[in-house]
Amino acid sequence: MRMTNPLHFTENHRFTIYRDFSLSPLELRMISIIYQPMVGAYATSLYLLLNQQLPAERIGYTKADQLRKLFLSLGTQPNERGRQLLIEQCSKLEAVGLLHTFRMELSQTEEYIYEFMLSAPLKPIEFFQTQHLLLLLRDKIGKYPVIALRADLEGLQQTDVDDPYGIREELSMPFYEIFSLDSQTIDVEFEQAAIASKSNVQVQENEQKEEERLQYSHIIHRFPKNSANRRHVEKLKERQDDLVLINYLAEKYRLNLKEMCQLLDEEGVFTTKGHLIGDQLEHKANETFLQSRKREENVEWSSLSIGQAATSQTEVAATDDKNENTVGLQVPDWLVEQYDSPSYNKMLSTEPHTQVLRVLVAPNISRPTLNLFSKLNLYYRLPDAVLNVLVHHIRTTKLPWKENYIEKMAASLQGEQILSFDQAVEYFQKEIEARSGNGALKSTGSNTKKKAGFKEKAAQKPKIPIFRAIEQDEPLSAEAKEEIKQKMRQFGKVT
Repeated sequence: MRMTNPLHFTENHRFTIYRDFSLSPLELRMISIIYQPMVGAYATSLYLLLNQQLPAERIGYTKADQLRKLFLSLGTQPNERGRQLLIEQCSKLEAVGLLHTFRMELSQTEEYIYEFMLSAPLKPIEFFQTQHLLLLLRDKIGKYPVIALRADLEGLQQTDVDDPYGIREELSMPFYEIFSLDSQTIDVEFEQAAIASKSNVQVQENEQKEEERLQYSHIIHRFPKNSANRRHVEKLKERQDDLVLINYLAEKYRLNLKEMCQLLDEEGVFTTKGHLIGDQLEHKANETFLQSRKREENVEWSSLSIGQAATSQTEVAATDDKNENTVGLQVPDWLVEQYDSPSYNKMLSTEPHTQVLRVLVAPNISRPTLNLFSKLNLYYRLPDAVLNVLVHHIRTTKLPWKENYIEKMAASLQGEQILSFDQAVEYFQKEIEARSGNGALKSTGSNTKKKAGFKEKAAQKPKIPIFRAIEQDEPLSAEAKEEIKQKMRQFGKVT
């Protein structure tokens, strides 16, 4: 629980709790004998207290209440020491995956409200497959107690029943062999209720996505007051287009609020009239992104040198459902389970190239690759949608992933003025068709081409006259020989 100012976490602040599960007897036992030795009894009591704020037969959110309720329930004084103790216990629960804490600032009253999102404890099989939690439990209680707990929680099949050579068949009956539904009957009220519940879920997802966006209130609250660009940033409240551009660059280059405020504070980002210079801001955002990637690579290499594996997972999802493309690309084989054709094409046409590289290439992109595609985007002026189609084409057709080769393809796209998603799809489809046609011609007429080419080259050589001696029946006379000798003497004097 990252808390820089303890005055932002007092007994007067309000909180709410979210839970989408109910603790079973097995999960309660996991908390008591597995999680409690790792986090301690105080953190376990806090978790159970938060869980009991919502009845066991219900899920969802609780009513907003003051943090004073937690302090009094735990017997902790609402002073600086008590706040620090509560923050430490929340941090322990967050570290083992039982709690996620969020803080929301209301735009109207500038009030902080804390949201505690509870997570269910892992099942025994999942827990003993999680290496870092298993090692922490071993360090807390020892190796042999962990082995004993695993044997106690996971029941094994008896030896006289466990036959690896036995024949095992499934006898379960499927749903439609037992029950039959009347699909022709229409219940208008039931359909409306189902649609309303679905729309409520979608509204909550949109609200959550809206909270993750960088709002004007977030930027102006974090921006330094003595900055020279402060007066320009204050005008962003009236310029929604600039806020849209800021959020786009923050998502494209994975910038948080602090990094974006630092970029807006730099010189040359705004004009003298206070307008945001998008190209300059994107250049600085790209530099920050590449520097952070360099630091991440250094951390990964250092962790690998001491025998630890550094893993990173990124979830990418396309959520813009406004327009549909007339031209579509086929989903690669390794992404069929994650995307269907419409969502995949929307991702390619709307998402930044940095996101698409993580999906089509690897979650952790190397810095040379990022530098290459940043150059194509910033200096070649190729849009993200065109670069996305280029990455798709290289990956699906298994072309060489070399810098010179990719730059040549980008130069061809720039020369052909390919500036949209549909144009790029059509361009690469024509290239694939032309390549397949050339391959068919090679197998059928290679010999005839070679012969015809040789004849054409031979016919193009210039014809040079060749001197051939003429055989004469009679020998030269003395006068003719004397004339030839005189000409030879004349040539000798000239030379």
